[in-house]
Amino acid sequence: ISTNNVIAVVAANTSQTIEACLEVGQTFNIPILITVATNKLDDNLKSNISFRLLADNGKQAKIISDWIRNKSINEKPICGILYSPTKYGYNLLSSIRSEIGFNNIIPFSISTTTDLVGSLKYGQSLGANSWVSLSYLSESIEIHVKKTKIDTINPILFSDGSYGDWINVLNKNNVKNIYLSFPETYINEDRKDLVTGFGVYGYDAYNIINDCLLNKIGESKTSFLESIREFDNTNSNSNTTIQKYKFVNGENVMSKFKIYNINEDVP
Repeated sequence: ISTNNVIAVVAANTSQTIEACLEVGQTFNIPILITVATNKLDDNLKSNISFRLLADNGKQAKIISDWIRNKSINEKPICGILYSPTKYGYNLLSSIRSEIGFNNIIPFSISTTTDLVGSLKYGQSLGANSWVSLSYLSESIEIHVKKTKIDTINPILFSDGSYGDWINVLNKNNVKNIYLSFPETYINEDRKDLVTGFGVYGYDAYNIINDCLLNKIGESKTSFLESIREFDNTNSNSNTTIQKYKFVNGENVMSKFKIYNINEDVP
């Protein structure tokens, strides 16, 4: 990094691996523009060099909790949550618990040795009428396949970590009662409610770096870093990014999550 005079890093890391990337940025005092990870970050690692373009799990937990309440058929919502025993899964589960209440969810930790069918049946017997999966891609596919074998009625929501091409397959096969929690993006002028993937944030990250570099050309890296901290295109109609950005303590306050119905919102 020092040999090639790297001035910034666009980090498409997951929540599992983002900390190592932040440590590099802190060591070289260069900005890390996060385009995938949604976990709460350690303030010591952020150290004014971290800039998350998408919304964090605090916002995701809020809309997932609202979805659970809306899907409840009882006065008190009871939801089964299948979560990956990782930083990502634990963090999101904890945030949802804080939103919806400890007694309103039935959590199941999942791994390669987990009896998913047994967990699903047990959750149903305890009154779960909706399901949430807080996991990554391969786990999510397995959860979907096994759930459809025993239950096609109760809805299930997959968190952003599950995103992949398999979502498009579900849409084409007209699979019902499948939902996805995902960062809200605007790339299609005709349908602004479509799931468009994480690539929007990667595209924007490079343009933010470029715009700030041009503004501070010939100046120090510190000036360039400060330019990113002050980046604000919320009132601009002629910017190079797709999304709107305004960073406060490294978080984009303009970003948000949305619940997508797979049958309606996947291109």
